[in-house]
Amino acid sequence: MAFQQFSDWGVAGIKMDFMMRNDQVMIAFYEKVAQEAANRLMLVDFHGSHSPKGLQRTYPNVLTFEGLRGLEWNKWSSALTVDHDVILPFTRMMAGPMDYTPGAMENISNAKKHRMNFKHPKSQGTRCHELAKYVVFESPLQMLADEPTAYEKEAECMKFLSAVPTTWDETIVLDAKMAEHILLARRKDDTWFIGGLTGSVGQTISIDFSFLGDGQFEMELWRDGENTRTDGTNYEYFKEESINANMKYIISMAEGGGWAGIVRKK
Repeated sequence: MAFQQFSDWGVAGIKMDFMMRNDQVMIAFYEKVAQEAANRLMLVDFHGSHSPKGLQRTYPNVLTFEGLRGLEWNKWSSALTVDHDVILPFTRMMAGPMDYTPGAMENISNAKKHRMNFKHPKSQGTRCHELAKYVVFESPLQMLADEPTAYEKEAECMKFLSAVPTTWDETIVLDAKMAEHILLARRKDDTWFIGGLTGSVGQTISIDFSFLGDGQFEMELWRDGENTRTDGTNYEYFKEESINANMKYIISMAEGGGWAGIVRKK
């Protein structure tokens, strides 16, 4: 009855939460939810769930699963470290899309200063660490996890977050080492999105732009600022007007840092 009521209201999908177990009865519940939603052309996000086990192959309306320690853990724990973030792409993400729910605008780059706060949580890592998760962490349904007023004050960050697509046509790993760093380029149509994450050790990496192909490009980028060690929200935004496939571009990411870019053909 609930599904039919949601459908009658015009609801496009649901976020089902708090399953929190994977016994036979609960697994049957997952399939029932997917089926009832599919019958009404509704999407499903399984939060509070196990990791993907292939259900989305039968029910492609199931877009994503949690099945990990995601951003909300900052409310009650300090276990969600930046090193945890750079392990996930090599482990949990291999199973399929993950509903990590990134997007914190309150950022603490020094893990020793992180404090649990259920009503006003802050993320570990820099602001650019959060932005880059939207490229590195694959999920066809993403969230802006912070309160709406937090984004009203962040027009430059929203230029990036509002542009990130839900699915990708191509993915290239530019540089990666498990538990240390990862740098990905993902293409949607003619636009490339680049995201980089570091763990507790900063990194300087060269981007080889040979994947761009022929032509001239321009790039918007968001990178860790000069003061990220004391202020995790500190970042720099600017544009590079001339990018091409023959270039190698040096980027630096702070401890617990990140880097995000959008490359468009002129």
